[in-house]
Amino acid sequence: MNDFRCAAIKCDEAILLIILALFENKSSKPISVNYIELIGNSICRCDVIPKFVGTIRNTVPEADGDAPYLRYIESAKFPINIAGNQSAVEYISFRLPNDFKLQNIKLYTQYGFLKVAKKDHISQVRYLLEEVSLPKTNYHNHAQP
Repeated sequence: MNDFRCAAIKCDEAILLIILALFENKSSKPISVNYIELIGNSICRCDVIPKFVGTIRNTVPEADGDAPYLRYIESAKFPINIAGNQSAVEYISFRLPNDFKLQNIKLYTQYGFLKVAKKDHISQVRYLLEEVSLPKTNYHNHAQP
């Protein structure tokens, strides 16, 4: 996993974490990413069946003759098969407990598992999970009558 962007949404009972990940296979042999786990105060496996994660809207000016469109985005269908010396970009989704504390990320392949080596990737996810877990202040109720 070379580069990714992520977003988190806090629901009543869980945090929905969505990561846009770039997987790069620097070997000449093909590789299959079977699933990904986030390791912390619990072990959370990614959704291996595609789930809806968002939409892309394109509002093209009418003068070009193209109509606006709406595209639905789904998370990856596992396994993610990557040919030798190729790459893949996929959305990966996780459902995490509200108190989840990330320690590491593991990718499971047909060759075993790999730990994510880039500390900044882990730091990005940790920061996002901390932000979404902070209690929100209700600014409308500060003034007392």
